Amino acid sequence: MNGGNGSFAVFKLMHRAMLIGQLLFLGVLFSLAYLDVWKSPLASADRIFQVLAIVVCGTLFFIGNHLFKKRCAALKNDPFISAAEKFEQYRFANIIQWIFLEGAALFACICFFLVGNQVYLVLGSLLVFLFILQAPGKTKTMLQAGLSMSELEELL
Repeated sequence: MNGGNGSFAVFKLMHRAMLIGQLLFLGVLFSLAYLDVWKSPLASADRIFQVLAIVVCGTLFFIGNHLFKKRCAALKNDPFISAAEKFEQYRFANIIQWIFLEGAALFACICFFLVGNQVYLVLGSLLVFLFILQAPGKTKTMLQAGLSMSELEELL
């Protein structure tokens, strides 16, 4: 997919698919924990997991944001890249950011599952909410990738 022909729709669909996967995983773990199908095996290690979850989730979130911003800045400052190439690189930067954010959310959910503390569930839900805020939009793409409206319309 090199721009056009529904690639923006595929881009949005990819975000939705990743979101649905996170929500399903969160829902299954929540159901297992609260239907007493699964007992938390590491409840005694709650303190260790609290520190670990904050460090891992925070690190993944900030690395993903840093890489995304770095790639977007490079796109805006390079006048020799075509609009189609800018869109492809922008899409790649988004996917990298989403992977890091999804990894953080899934890690928090796994911590909830292993320890049983609802704080991890809240952390995982917050990260999923941040993932929702990262949904692609035409205006957002135009501003972050450094594309003009006419270039973006040509690609879509």
